Amino acid sequence: MTNGSGAGRGGPYVTPAGSVGGAVGRLGNEVDTYMEAKFSKEKQASNGTHPKYTLMLADGLETPNDWTAAESSLNVRQVYAELDHLASFRDSPAFRDATLWAGKRFDRDNYDIHWLDRGIVFLAGTGGGIYDVHLTEDWRINASLMSRSYGDFGTEENKDIRSYVATLNQFFDDGRWQIMLNGLSSGQNDARLNEQSKQIFASDTRLNKAGFSPAESGSHGMFAYHRPDFFGREGYFKAALLYGKGLGAEVNSIGADGDLLDEAQTLRLALYGHSLNEDWRIAPALIACSPLI
Repeated sequence: MTNGSGAGRGGPYVTPAGSVGGAVGRLGNEVDTYMEAKFSKEKQASNGTHPKYTLMLADGLETPNDWTAAESSLNVRQVYAELDHLASFRDSPAFRDATLWAGKRFDRDNYDIHWLDRGIVFLAGTGGGIYDVHLTEDWRINASLMSRSYGDFGTEENKDIRSYVATLNQFFDDGRWQIMLNGLSSGQNDARLNEQSKQIFASDTRLNKAGFSPAESGSHGMFAYHRPDFFGREGYFKAALLYGKGLGAEVNSIGADGDLLDEAQTLRLALYGHSLNEDWRIAPALIACSPLI
């Protein structure tokens, strides 16, 4: 994981294949100690409305010491509110089971291969949305708008470069089939890069053209199949085909990579399942990912 200067971009999910969803699992190149703590508060209003408040804290450290305040990376990963069983929705078949939410959160329908800790699709950010709108008996949709930040690209005047992700997630046949569509926009992402940033970009094969100007928009889609058994046996099976272009070419963590060009495209296939009985368990998995340019 080196470039001509002796150093390269790294992290638990980055491989020589690149950062656009190509990794198959954690490599161990991350913090030594990581913890999460999740707190929630639920209430019940007199009219039946059910509010829920969630807070999730996380911390990662590279030291085994007992006192680590000076090195702590304590972070609020999630803080959001939800409302369901709203009295005003009670007489509407489409919205009767809907949940409204606002805040900073992971999307409720993210999923991964647990035993590899490899995400299939991960959407997170700050925003709002609605879950479980039943347009028909067999057609359910979720919709949201989230914002993320790409951070500092090396120029003080462009410290806060944000992206916006609009999502329409559709489920059919009691959730067995899923079509997820995402549109991404980041109007500030074409900010002028300083010379140091240009050198970094020039060493990355994804970014060494188009004048080092990252994309300002992108698209992302996923077609998935969720089987509640393992072909007739106890367990489950899932299959997903993902495609992304521009800012959407990071097909796993949607909207997380601001370095991508307009020309960037990625196709990814994931097949996995879990079958078990009293004496035997098997968990096959296949992940294939290819940048298309």
